[in-house]
Amino acid sequence: MESLRSAGYAIINDVFTINEVTAILDTINSIDTNGPAFRKTNDLFAIRRFVKEVPVIIPYIFTSRLRDIISQLFGKDYFLVKSIYFDKPEQSNWFVAYHQDLTISVDQKKAVEGLISGLSRTISLPYNHPLICWRTFLRSGYTSMIPMKTTAP
Repeated sequence: MESLRSAGYAIINDVFTINEVTAILDTINSIDTNGPAFRKTNDLFAIRRFVKEVPVIIPYIFTSRLRDIISQLFGKDYFLVKSIYFDKPEQSNWFVAYHQDLTISVDQKKAVEGLISGLSRTISLPYNHPLICWRTFLRSGYTSMIPMKTTAP
């Protein structure tokens, strides 16, 4: 994956089959969407902590193909720290400028030199916000986006 090393990202096609995508969408469409992690409006459907809220989705997303890709590109010691699902209809599109997320999700609040620890007000989860050493933490992770619908460039 030369583009991952040179540009910092890569587009990998055909990670999921049509049947796998259908199974993922069918699972999402069958869940109970009540609760604070689910946000439903006329122009957005989002699930914070997606895998935690919908654990039945795990085998549909973490297929052997995806696990192989993760292992080949990054090694065997990677694990999920954050998952968000959102479905935003085309007519509700909005511009989001390039940005770098700086919050690091953690499983417990601890004082660590160089980090500001806190508790998210909106979802009551601990986090660490890097001050000086953010590059070390953020460069050791990666982000995956799995489009479920055909999108225009």
